[in-house]
Amino acid sequence: PEEQKKSRVEFAKKLWTTNMFIVPGGFSWWDEPGSSWIWAVNTFKSDEIRDSLQAFFDKKDTLSCWICNWAQILNKLWVIDNGQIKDVLEQEDTIIAHNDRLNHETWLVKNRVTSILSPFYSEDNLWEDYMINMSHWEWNFQMTDEQFEIYEKNWQIALQYRDENWDSTNKYNGSHRWIAWMTSPDGRIAIMMPHPERTWLNVAKNVPWEKLLPFFN
Repeated sequence: PEEQKKSRVEFAKKLWTTNMFIVPGGFSWWDEPGSSWIWAVNTFKSDEIRDSLQAFFDKKDTLSCWICNWAQILNKLWVIDNGQIKDVLEQEDTIIAHNDRLNHETWLVKNRVTSILSPFYSEDNLWEDYMINMSHWEWNFQMTDEQFEIYEKNWQIALQYRDENWDSTNKYNGSHRWIAWMTSPDGRIAIMMPHPERTWLNVAKNVPWEKLLPFFN
């Protein structure tokens, strides 16, 4: 416990002088369902980190991208609505549930850019298509149609899944309205489940379609 606290203190110090925070995807606690909740409560809502993380979000010259497990963590903090960490989640808040098939799903998946609000998409074109790796147990993003319409109107839905024919699909996990990537209203905070950081120039060369998102290139 002492070493963990020391690590949290050091991380909080770095946040005060950081402008960009990007966390690549990976397993936490073997990707057990709910593991992100442990991270959110024990680490990011801890006395050592919470205030510095909120200060990071509040600064207008910061960017952060949270991928896979880290997207789940940020969802538990729920800052996508307005950039403010919530201490208590409400029943009507959107959730990330288990995949419909209750399996860890790993695919190369077609995705379509549906918003270029975020600086992470500053070099993309609207409606551009990419083939991106996905690997997760929990990305069944659930919300009401009314909530989705608000996020869509605000251009917060940045990436959506497509099937083999480039038609909208949620067959990979059940995610509501095919959501793969969301951002805060100003685009500075992004959460996503596909793994663009796993694709490099010589990865999956036998698979057609562009696989390198410009920001991660």
